[in-house]
Amino acid sequence: MSSGVKSKISVEDASNELNTKVLPLNLNKSVMSYENNSYLKEILGEEIHFHYGAFYNFEFAEYMNQVDDWERNRYFYQI
Repeated sequence: MSSGVKSKISVEDASNELNTKVLPLNLNKSVMSYENNSYLKEILGEEIHFHYGAFYNFEFAEYMNQVDDWERNRYFYQI
């Protein structure tokens, strides 16, 4: 059972604890937000938190190496 359920924390308080007043605008900011979140590190444990952070960073690096159809259509003919 989650610590929020055990302590009967409200959704608003949980949101404040996670510092999620504004959602990240892109994947990189989301990963940075995750890595800097001490509450998630506490509830997941350091090892799992680190593992997910490494995975998310790898996913972002892979994402940045891709060129999608929109980019090809938008820029290929302008060069």
